[in-house]
Amino acid sequence: SVTFSDKSSNSPVNWYWEFDGGTPATSTAKNPKVTYANANSYKVKLTVTNPGGSNTKIKENYIQVNPVVEPLYCASNGTSSTEWIANVTLNNNSHNSGGGDYQDFTSTTFTMETGKSYPVSLKPGFISRSGFEYWSVWIDLNNDKDFDDPGEQVFSSNKSKSTVSGYITIPAGISATTTRMRVSMASQPPVACGYIGDGEVEDYTVQITEPVPQPPVADFASDHSIIQVGGSVSFTDLSQNEPDQYQWTFEGGTPSTSTQQNPVVVYNTIGSYQVTLTVSKSGFTSSTKTSTISVTETMPVYYCTPSQINSSSNYIQKVVIGSLINNDTGGDGYSLQTDPVSMTAGETYSVALVPNSSSSRNFWRIWIDVNNDKDFDDSDETLAVLNNKKGNVATTITIPNYANGTTRMRITMETGSSPSTCDDGFDGEVEDYVVSFAPALPQSMMASVPNDEFDSDNILVYPNPVHDILKLQLDRFEQGDYYAIYGSNGEKLINNNFQSSFTQIDMAGLPSGMYLVTIVKKEQVLHEKIIKR
Repeated sequence: SVTFSDKSSNSPVNWYWEFDGGTPATSTAKNPKVTYANANSYKVKLTVTNPGGSNTKIKENYIQVNPVVEPLYCASNGTSSTEWIANVTLNNNSHNSGGGDYQDFTSTTFTMETGKSYPVSLKPGFISRSGFEYWSVWIDLNNDKDFDDPGEQVFSSNKSKSTVSGYITIPAGISATTTRMRVSMASQPPVACGYIGDGEVEDYTVQITEPVPQPPVADFASDHSIIQVGGSVSFTDLSQNEPDQYQWTFEGGTPSTSTQQNPVVVYNTIGSYQVTLTVSKSGFTSSTKTSTISVTETMPVYYCTPSQINSSSNYIQKVVIGSLINNDTGGDGYSLQTDPVSMTAGETYSVALVPNSSSSRNFWRIWIDVNNDKDFDDSDETLAVLNNKKGNVATTITIPNYANGTTRMRITMETGSSPSTCDDGFDGEVEDYVVSFAPALPQSMMASVPNDEFDSDNILVYPNPVHDILKLQLDRFEQGDYYAIYGSNGEKLINNNFQSSFTQIDMAGLPSGMYLVTIVKKEQVLHEKIIKR
């Protein structure tokens, strides 16, 4: 708009303006305001009158209206001769590309809704060997043609040699718009504008839409699916699309129904009971989900399952054990190989362990649950300890010769610190394997048991036969020395560490028969058959 000011002389009393291309096109005001909608050059004509007469003034091409100039996004580029962006995948929409210092891919559109998070995966490309890369993604959320506003850097990742992944969240309350996303990868932290160094910049179009109301979808979880009688279960609503009403039904539970979002229920009777959740939302059809809670007299025992393990930058890439296991693996955090691996009790196996990163310092452990008590905490169940190692490692493991049945082996690699059997939340990986052993122990008990490992004269096991108290005497003991007693079927009945060089074992409660006593001192082993009367 333009405001015109009358500057006529001799005190006119009437004014008549004419505005080509303006709104209004004419005016009798002394100082009118006029709006121009289209780009062009326009003349203005003014006629003024007083008692002495009238006079007209015309100015040709007086008003110059320029077209609207949209602001441009800042330029940015890298040098992609050796490293570049090979793939961008967002919300399952994938775009591959080759090298280019800057590439305009705004013809590719990613669609996202406000208030939601979407998985993103970014893959680098290299002309020779891989190097450490820094990533950044910006979205111009308010469509003001820059990436400078708070929250517009929606993803970043530092020092990775391979594909990086995570989530991009579009904040709730953002207006629906079609805007731009910038993806930058460089050998140093990239900036949104200007030269970023070795790497590449790619621009894409993002269409942000308002969320479309969806019908509710019932879902829930419980802190236990199997409990001991008299125990309680906490239920957590996981329903989607924001239901506003909840109707729970708990067969066999107290209470038997609930309208709470996250109820707690007590079960006092042994059995298997159905749980039902129905969720509702105004204007939509309700949704229902069912599950089952088992109530037992005694609680079953399970292996601990490590959680929240970060395998994005370093993980177990390969495991080789003798000729039995040759496993190429990915970064799964935690995995369980359920196909049983057959191993031989008393056998020694070569082991090769390969990490994904050759530069990280890793701590390795191999455990086998020899007594099958669903943990790896017994003194004879740690088979390999390798600390603060870079790159590939090699060692051997010896299976205790009393191992039998089917059990589990756990291999853990933790970066930067020593792992325990049930660690959570660390960088590295845990792999579990099911292993089985032939029950060879009873046959060995019926034959002579060699004691070639060390001089058995320095160890006394008496009396034999024994009625009540069995006595074990060592010439000396060290921390970690232990003993175990097995029945004729190979079952481990007693297992303890030595606390002194003299130990008494109460066998009064065991039935008469043949038993095997195993004493382990460091890497030396003594086997002694005894008779219980």
